[in-house]
Amino acid sequence: MNRAFEKKYPIGIAVVVAIILANTALSYRNTVQLYAAADGVAHSEQVQVALKQVLTSAAEAEASQRGYVITGNERYLEPFRAAEQRIDAEVSTLAQLTRDNAEQEAEVPRAQRFVVQKLDELRLTIAVRKENGSDAANAIVLTDRGRLAMDSLHAVVSRMERREQTMIALRAAEYTRSRDWAVSAGLAAGFTALFLVTAFVTMQQRAFRSRTIAADALFEQKELFRTTLASIGDAVISTDRGARVTFLNPVAEALTGWRSSDAEGEPLASVFEIVNEETRAPVQNPALRALRDGAVVALQNHTVLVAKSGTETPIDDSAAPIRDAHGMMTGAVLIFRDITERKAAERALRDADRKKDEFLAVLAHELRNPLAPMRNALEMVRLSADDPTVIGSVRGTMERQVDHMVRLTDDLLDVSRITRNRLELRRKPVDLSAVVHRAMESSDPILKERRHSVSLALPSTPLVVDADESRLAQVLYNLLGNAAKYTHPGGRIHVRAMREGLDAIITVSDNGIGMAREHLRSVFEMFTQVDSSLERSQGGLGIGLTLSRRIVELHGGTIEAASEGTGKGSTFTVRLRAAESSSLLEPTPARTFALPKGRRILIADDNRDSADTLATMLQMVGHDVRVCYDGVNALTQAELFRPEVMLLDIGMPVLNGLELASRIRERSWGVQMRLIALTGWGQPEDIRRSQQAGFNHHLVKPVELSRLQELLGAEG
Repeated sequence: MNRAFEKKYPIGIAVVVAIILANTALSYRNTVQLYAAADGVAHSEQVQVALKQVLTSAAEAEASQRGYVITGNERYLEPFRAAEQRIDAEVSTLAQLTRDNAEQEAEVPRAQRFVVQKLDELRLTIAVRKENGSDAANAIVLTDRGRLAMDSLHAVVSRMERREQTMIALRAAEYTRSRDWAVSAGLAAGFTALFLVTAFVTMQQRAFRSRTIAADALFEQKELFRTTLASIGDAVISTDRGARVTFLNPVAEALTGWRSSDAEGEPLASVFEIVNEETRAPVQNPALRALRDGAVVALQNHTVLVAKSGTETPIDDSAAPIRDAHGMMTGAVLIFRDITERKAAERALRDADRKKDEFLAVLAHELRNPLAPMRNALEMVRLSADDPTVIGSVRGTMERQVDHMVRLTDDLLDVSRITRNRLELRRKPVDLSAVVHRAMESSDPILKERRHSVSLALPSTPLVVDADESRLAQVLYNLLGNAAKYTHPGGRIHVRAMREGLDAIITVSDNGIGMAREHLRSVFEMFTQVDSSLERSQGGLGIGLTLSRRIVELHGGTIEAASEGTGKGSTFTVRLRAAESSSLLEPTPARTFALPKGRRILIADDNRDSADTLATMLQMVGHDVRVCYDGVNALTQAELFRPEVMLLDIGMPVLNGLELASRIRERSWGVQMRLIALTGWGQPEDIRRSQQAGFNHHLVKPVELSRLQELLGAEG
């Protein structure tokens, strides 16, 4: 190259890059605008379709009602019921589609209100037609309530359609403008690139006429190549055509144990020794294949590099031939990297996936286990002709299995809270002896079922700790359940509480199957289960000990497992900081409450079985109960029945429990009414939302009758 070209070359490159970047940015912007305009038109069309669907459903419901009012034939109500079932989903779809447009989004609640008004008028007309005949129904029609609601719905839909049509026109214009700009930018970029390529080719032809300058450029390129290889983060080895090493960068030196100066001229196979990590058989060198085939070659899977010192490192990557300016092969370059961390991560992922699959299988097993005796118990009731003996036995079975399923659900929810650091403690001074007795009471069924003998060693004076009594009892319950399951029937379990210096110690020991030393740490990990035939027969989710460890740690304590080996039993030790004095204990008040007087109660739940069984149970203890299966009907019945208490499900269709509670609180007769949420949603956020909606209490299904009676008996 001549010196003038050398000076102009960087400037030319900079100009080329600047022009290309400018054209690329312009093309990209126009392309983005083009797609955005097209997406906007499609979105507006979707909104229009959704509007037509809502309007069509309302019209079909109205036509169906008219047919029924005229004829009294139930077949005319089939379109009404179909429209009633789908219109809520259609309004929800419309709300989703208009979230990006504040004006349109504000119209959706209006449309929904008119839809609800129209459907309410239609339902009322149909009910009146059934009860009092067509004249009475026509009298309701003549009040024009339905027509006004339908006209209002038409007006809302028309406004929304006009807005969408306006937006379609604007976006179509934007689409045309962006398309024209994109085409223009592409043509400009093409002509500019053609001109620049032509100019540079001409300049290079002139530059390469000088051999001396060409030799200097070649030398500089070689140095640049060597410098680049030395600075690459991956390991690099280059060879000549005879597969002899010419260069190692520092990373390659570290992995192979060879210095570049010592390896230069050595056969590549001596410097770069690779074997299969599983079979230990030699692996064909990819650089040799690249030299032979003249193509890029990737390393095989499971390849291990054996360093000069004998150290082994898992690696991957590829080799490629090196060619000169004339396309002649002059050697090969081998690039590889250490993948030890990636291998460890892959193993961890596989292990986590395996544990997840095992946990899901165990969870399914644990959930099916209580369902089997529950179904059998129901069949016993059906076949027994109301035999009191059978019913008594069945009741005990159902209570035990329902309690078991509730504990499984609570454990899973606690795991969720732990993983999100949202497990809260309600700490106060508590006596460890009381905690032990509480856990023993909860564990009594499984201990009796397994025929275990349990011995207690508790201090004669109160041993006080600052703790959440329920959570600490949960820890001991898990430890006792673990001991019961992993000890053969008729085994021995020993529970001991004592003070040791400033600490309070609780130990749970058994003479069960024990653990190998390598399992003592992993036993507290999530979803971990000891692999033994006894464990397999007893089941378990593998989360109880994880919960126990986290609860103890939140109390500032520790929990440890110990075992002398398989078949020699296990000991779990919980260590907490003891309180300085037992005078901190609060006296436990006697828990008494009077049975509630008969209440007027309205139940609203779209799960008919849940609503009906709850109503029957409350009627059996003396309450006057009404049942509704949706929020709209519940609002109407509440106004007529004026209940003292309403038990409301949260997740009802059309009008959910939160909206229903808010509407009741807006009525003068509903301000003092006691509202109780009875739902499957029990997270803190769910409770907060129910309180904001106006609920007095929030209960999670299934609820015990004693707890419900306590709330029904409370005053105010």
